[in-house]
Parts: sequence; C-alpha cells; structure tokens
Amino acid sequence: MNKDAWKTSDSEWVKKREKDWPELEKYLAEYMSVDMYFPKEHMTTAKEFFFKGVIELKDDHSPLRGLNAIDLFLLHPSLDIDDAREIIDLCIKGGKILKGAFTVHYLIDGTCQPFIDKGVVQPDIVEVIVEAFYGKNYDEAAKLRKFDKVKDCSDTHYSLLDYCSRYLSRHRTEYFPAMQLLPFIVDSMFLLPKEGIKKCGFQFKQYAKRMKKYPERKGEYTEKQKAFFEAYMQAIRDNWDQIDPAIQEYYREPLNMP
Repeated sequence: MNKDAWKTSDSEWVKKREKDWPELEKYLAEYMSVDMYFPKEHMTTAKEFFFKGVIELKDDHSPLRGLNAIDLFLLHPSLDIDDAREIIDLCIKGGKILKGAFTVHYLIDGTCQPFIDKGVVQPDIVEVIVEAFYGKNYDEAAKLRKFDKVKDCSDTHYSLLDYCSRYLSRHRTEYFPAMQLLPFIVDSMFLLPKEGIKKCGFQFKQYAKRMKKYPERKGEYTEKQKAFFEAYMQAIRDNWDQIDPAIQEYYREPLNMP
C-alpha cells in the first residue's frame, strides 16, 4: 500500500486525524458490534490503517479483520484512483468478490455523505470510488470488473436507470455521481437485447413520464439533477439512430422525435 498520504511526521495532520477518528469509529462500531465476532480486533485494524496506513492480510477466516472496501476508502486520508484500486486489489486478495456488473452497493453515496459534510473525507470521494471500480466507460468497466458487457448489459442498464431515477427524486444530490454514470447508461443501452428492453420497460416508462412533465416541473429539480436529466435526454437525441426502435417508442413523443 502506498503510504504517501499518511503524513505521520506532520503534527497538524496527526491532530486532524485525531479529531476525525471518533466519527469513523462510531460508524464502524455500529455494525461491527452486530456483525463481527471480534469487534475489538477489527477496530484495532481499522485504527492502524486510519493513522498509519498499516494493514496486513491475516491467514484466518477474516483476513481483513472485518473491513471491506468502503470502510478502507473512508479510512484513507486522501483517496485517489490508484489508491482506491490498491484497496480493491487488497480486498480481492483477502477473499472479497468484487467482480460483476454495476450494483447499487458500490454506488451508494449516502454512506459517504455525513463524512463529507463533516470534512472527514474529501468531497469527491464518491466520484473517485466509481472510477476506481468502473473506469470511465462501459468497455473499461467490463474489463475492470470482469463481466460480459453484452450478457450483463440488461442488469447493468436496469440498475443504473433505477439508481438515477431515485436520484432524481431526492433532495440531497450534491455528492451523487449521476453525470459520471451517464456514459455507462448510454453505452449499455446500445447493447440491450429484446429481453433486456422488456426488463427495462418499467424504467423507460418512468423516464418518459419525467420527460413529458419536465418543462412544467423543472423548478423542482436541483441544478445537478437538471444537468443530468437534460444531458440524458440530449444523449438520446444525439444517438437516436443507434437506439433500438422498441426503446425509441418510449421516448419518441416526450422528446418530439420523428
């Protein structure tokens, strides 16, 4: 593990870490006390990593002492893409299964939100985590997470549409990586087979309803929500000829397409 971010000889850095630790300790304790056999040992491991960047794979049933990727991301003092991928690789070596297409678990911003608000972690941590797991486009995501981009595109597209639909209904959105997810949504849409289009039909209907009502309800959205939704609609217009006719039928009227 690259330890450059752990400035242990800097007294101000250490003081800030000491101030922030109770926030993460409380978060970890809430589930460790319920889910872990040895919560004190797991907390010791977390604290060592938080203050010193030290973590070792243990040769037992819980090699990372109960910690998972999101815990280590939060415990890192200044996470970047390379550091996050080191953590992902470490978790895989420790027995975590992090293969597969997009799942809501890895995209949740709610876990990070209170720590961003309090200045415990950096404001862009969610974007860093998403890119570390999935890269910048759908092809890269398939390589990084080792899934079949054609076979798994139906589940991917449904998950992303569902996730972003819930985002559009939320009041707090400043840390949500919706715009970052748009390329994955568009790329996977082009690959949807007939059964995938049927699977996503409910989501297409919901988005079409939003499109119809958008002009009159635009003021109900935050600036980030508007930017995402308008970019999504524009992406469909720009790629109209590449979209399956069955999907076009959902969006033809609300987008005034020929």
